[in-house]
Amino acid sequence: MATDEWTVNEVLAHITFWHTSYAANYQALANNHPPPLLEGSGYLINQEGLASLKKYSRGKLIAKLINAQKVLKNAYL
Repeated sequence: MATDEWTVNEVLAHITFWHTSYAANYQALANNHPPPLLEGSGYLINQEGLASLKKYSRGKLIAKLINAQKVLKNAYL
C-alpha cells in the first residue's frame, strides 16, 4: 500500500492519467488547436481516470508515463 487508501499501482495510475492529460493539452496548444480539456467534477474525473488505468501493470503504466513525458517535452520544445 502506498497510502491507507491507495496501492502503489493506483498512485502510479493517478499520476499517469493526469500527466497524459496535461501532455495532450500542451501538445494541442503547441499545434494551435484547442486543448482537450476534461469536463466535470475533478473528483469524478480522477476516479474515472484511475478506473481506466487500473487494469494496467506497473510496467505498462511506467511506459505510458514515459510516453506522456516525451509528448510534453516535444510540445514544449
